[in-house]
Amino acid sequence: MSSPRPHDFWIQREGARNGEWHWLAADANDVAEYSGSLWRQVKRDQITASSRVELHDGVTEDALKIIISSIPSKDDDGDLPALSISDRDPESGFEELLSLAIACWKYDCAIPPTCKKFAKDFHRNWTVWYGHDFFEGASGVDVAKAINWMFIALVFEWDRIFRNTSRYVVVRYKPNDNNNNLPQDFQELVGRTRNRKMQQAYSFVQKSWMSFYDPTNEMLNKIHAHFLGKFGIQLQDPLPDDMNKQANPDILLVEMAAVVKSNEGEGPRLPQSPLVYDGPGLGIQSHGTGRQGLFAPVAASVGRDLMQKAKKAMKSGHTARKPSSSSSEDSWKKTQSLEKSMNDFRTKSLDGIPFLDKDYLKLRNKHIKPSVSAVVPKIKRQ
Repeated sequence: MSSPRPHDFWIQREGARNGEWHWLAADANDVAEYSGSLWRQVKRDQITASSRVELHDGVTEDALKIIISSIPSKDDDGDLPALSISDRDPESGFEELLSLAIACWKYDCAIPPTCKKFAKDFHRNWTVWYGHDFFEGASGVDVAKAINWMFIALVFEWDRIFRNTSRYVVVRYKPNDNNNNLPQDFQELVGRTRNRKMQQAYSFVQKSWMSFYDPTNEMLNKIHAHFLGKFGIQLQDPLPDDMNKQANPDILLVEMAAVVKSNEGEGPRLPQSPLVYDGPGLGIQSHGTGRQGLFAPVAASVGRDLMQKAKKAMKSGHTARKPSSSSSEDSWKKTQSLEKSMNDFRTKSLDGIPFLDKDYLKLRNKHIKPSVSAVVPKIKRQ
């Protein structure tokens, strides 16, 4: 067993007059367990046994101090910032938490115990205010912040929060919604996920469109004309490259349903089985797992008026829609089949990304090391 090799870490404090922050690691051999990035730097600087650590984008000096000071030290030099939340403000500590999550990822770290405790305290404080699913608390927040939430949830293994935020991000995401400080590989994976969901939704619309083929091609032509006029796309063609800038996966479904419903003589029918999805789509009932807000799909505002019409129809005794004289039995059946297929598709494809999704979990495991339980470093404060 090799003898301990102390190693100095230095951080240039913000502002040249403030000097440098210092941390003496008791043994350089331990660094690999705590941070892959710092370990690579230790190996480069092994002759001098001293490393000056650069701040990555999105990582504050305080966050880097917490990362470095998780490495055991026999020296009492150096200091740690105090991490705290406010019981009167659920947003208190969010920016610090985001910076810590980015730091853990970019420095390939095991999440320090202090960081874990702070994340746990923040999570508990937020849920006291807003419940477990973060719907009401995040209402009105833009997509870029939703991506921040999604990233934090992935780092700290908040499975429900990850799924809820990813549901919103998958529907609403556009390339310019990125937070440039987030890790590039994470942002690229979000973009690929959105593109895949868009392609899946477009394929569903194409198949649904073709299901209305009949000798007169009436419905087929109406759907085709609607998408051509609305988005400039020919449904027989592949998904255009710029479609992500014009619409999102849920909007494609809403537009498809709108054309079909406009051809019906009565209001939208309430389906027999509820859709397990947060926020109603056009003519579709929904029972979500949490409150409406940030993570409801973009179709929610469109669906509310139609849902009210459907409820009035239910109260007046119309419990199920019957084929009218203006629509054939076959067309009516196809409409009912489309409603069921749309429910199934949205539940399966647009209801968020499971935390155990292999692509996201693989990427997380590439950057976040397993926790180090053998040694718990001393907590140092200013």
